[in-house]
Amino acid sequence: MRGDDLLIDDVTVRYGGFTAVDGVTLHVPAGQAAGLVGESGSGKSTLARAVIGLVPAASGRILVGGGATTVRRGGPSPVQPVFQNPYASLNPRMTVGDSIGEALRWRRPGREGLRRLIGEALDRVGLEPGHARHLPRRLSGGQRQRVAIARALAAEPRVLVADEITSALDVSVQAAVLNLVNELRTGLGLTLLFISHNLAAVRYVCDSVTVLHGGRVVESGPTEELTRSPSAPYTRALLEAVPRLPAPDKEATT
Repeated sequence: MRGDDLLIDDVTVRYGGFTAVDGVTLHVPAGQAAGLVGESGSGKSTLARAVIGLVPAASGRILVGGGATTVRRGGPSPVQPVFQNPYASLNPRMTVGDSIGEALRWRRPGREGLRRLIGEALDRVGLEPGHARHLPRRLSGGQRQRVAIARALAAEPRVLVADEITSALDVSVQAAVLNLVNELRTGLGLTLLFISHNLAAVRYVCDSVTVLHGGRVVESGPTEELTRSPSAPYTRALLEAVPRLPAPDKEATT
């Protein structure tokens, strides 16, 4: 599983007469992580939904490896999402194993092969094979988010879209999930679009960052450079206002 480049080319998204995303252009090279930050209502989550095909773009192009993006059900997909609330994104009536298994059936592995693949998917995100028997309500928030990540990776995406994936978690758990995302991204060579309101988390995970305000790009650039010396007053205000995460502990687990 290796990443492809993601191109968001002059994309506009409208809800009726309201323009939520206005002519945004963003290129994420293959295997890199790009952060998309801004306050609530800045358009970042709407852009993420456009990338994964949940809302249509009024104009512009979204390409992965030069081709159009489509989230497929029951098969490999060039783009897969991980959402903010893992409890809402997992079917509460399905066991963890069944949820991950749905994303693996396209491989037609047979019963024993499916059990093995589910175990491997759980191990990849730091969970025991026994978690496959549990319903989501029996897991912690951090464990549920790990399951959501495992399910997304089971579709063998070339681009992973992570939309506020730590904001619903306790601070100590956030650090562990950020460590996991970093390990998976570098280990699998995935391309990552990481959406967050927290510039500290973005700085830890991402190679570059784009700042949105009112649906438009305020500024963008390499993460260290932009967070050290932002040129836009809006970016400086974000840096001053957003609580900082402590530096994630490399040994943190959930």
